[in-house]
Amino acid sequence: MAMAKGAGVLPLVRRPMDLLFVVFFVTHIPTSLLVDGQCALPSEYFPQKATELLAFHLETFKDPLMGTCPGWLQLIIWCELLLQVPFFFAATYAFVRGSKWIRIPAIVYGTHTSTTLMPILGAFWLSNGQKEYPGYNLSFEVRIAL
Repeated sequence: MAMAKGAGVLPLVRRPMDLLFVVFFVTHIPTSLLVDGQCALPSEYFPQKATELLAFHLETFKDPLMGTCPGWLQLIIWCELLLQVPFFFAATYAFVRGSKWIRIPAIVYGTHTSTTLMPILGAFWLSNGQKEYPGYNLSFEVRIAL
């Protein structure tokens, strides 16, 4: 007798790593669209609460990249919006269902994310602080902590 498709998959609450991935991807959908997206698209495209959230982020964390949105970061954000956000939906679905097909796409996503992280970290670590990002405290200690 053939086993029904999806049979034998434990409930999500009994798969803690899958649950962690689901929470990660679900929370990154609105963050990517409503906060990060403001670096790539005009602010009038976003609800007031989203612009307030970005303002809170900038005030609280003094994020010089989101505060200045250099061109190279805008390109990374476009990749996030066009490639990663659709993946977040697919990954959420796959991890909830316990699907195995998500493994290779997840490796591709992780590779893409780590590749885009390098210029972001490099911008902090290799910047000349106040000269490059006036108004932001980017002392050596702060850059290392980031």
